[in-house]
Parts: sequence; structure tokens; C-alpha cells
Amino acid sequence: MGAMARALPTLQRPEGLVLDQTFLSEEEERELLARIESLDFRAVVMRGAVARRTVRGYGWKYGFENASVEPAEPLPDWLIPVRDRAAYVLGGPARSIWEHRIPPVKELRYSLTFRTLRRRA
Repeated sequence: MGAMARALPTLQRPEGLVLDQTFLSEEEERELLARIESLDFRAVVMRGAVARRTVRGYGWKYGFENASVEPAEPLPDWLIPVRDRAAYVLGGPARSIWEHRIPPVKELRYSLTFRTLRRRA
């Protein structure tokens, strides 16, 4: 391999990763999917190019072009139970050291990400 060798997949769970694959029942998943499918998403533009993803932000809206953060509409009530029992939570090395990415797939996929902003010192 070249100078930048690919990271090898690991079967070990990174320190700080909490995972719950049963956090939604099948019925809850169907209801959540129906709500998500009814939302309006906006294109992501980075460095002048439209990315291959769309987003919908609540609480805070991230400006991908200029790395800005500004207020957005509040998190809807129907998303609060999902936020409060997330499928996975990253902390420690899993949050700060490991690379986080979702490999491309041909199927439509939704990813819900709940973030907490730190106050600047």
C-alpha cells in the first residue's frame, strides 16, 4: 500500500461507543420513517458544489459553506423520544479519535444525528 494505508476493520467496539440495536420497535420505526419521509430537506453545498446528501436541521443550522451555526426551528416533539434513547452514543476515544463515516449505498438512507454544542471559552 502507499503512504496512507487504509485502516483495517475491527471487530472490537471502540472505547466510548454505546450501541443499542433494539432502541426502536418495528412499529416505532415505521412511524418514524413515515414522519421523516414527509419532511422537506435542503441541499448541502460545500465549496460551491452540491453534495450527495440533503439535510434537515433543528435547534441549530450548520452553514456548510462558511462553517457558521445559527438558530433553526426547534426540535419537533415527535423526535424528542428518539433523541432521548439513541441507537448509539459516542464518547471518549470513539468520539474524538475514531473516524466516523457511513459507507455509500445505492438505497435511500436516513441518518438522524443529535449533537450538543459546547460553549466557547
